[in-house]
Amino acid sequence: MEVRIQIDPGCEGVSVTITAGALTDEVKALARRLEEAYLDSWVGEVLPVLFEEEKEGLWQGHAPNYARVAAASGEDLHNRVVMTRITGVEGDLLIGELIS
Repeated sequence: MEVRIQIDPGCEGVSVTITAGALTDEVKALARRLEEAYLDSWVGEVLPVLFEEEKEGLWQGHAPNYARVAAASGEDLHNRVVMTRITGVEGDLLIGELIS
């Protein structure tokens, strides 16, 4: 699919061609940058996290902002809300430490 945009009908030969694939890639890259900036903005904050399951040694759950959060704990955190300080970001996951 190709999108053709003519800048000014009075200017012969002046047009821009954008392929759908290139536009899609740019939109995906922009979405990823916005997600990274959003997640980075939570580093240093303390959030209540509802922990749901343990994966690869980390308890994972969700904060009120709907972000996924992971933290290490030797306790069973299933279905518990624990105050968690956000210390970093790994991919689309906030990393935190439990506040006692």
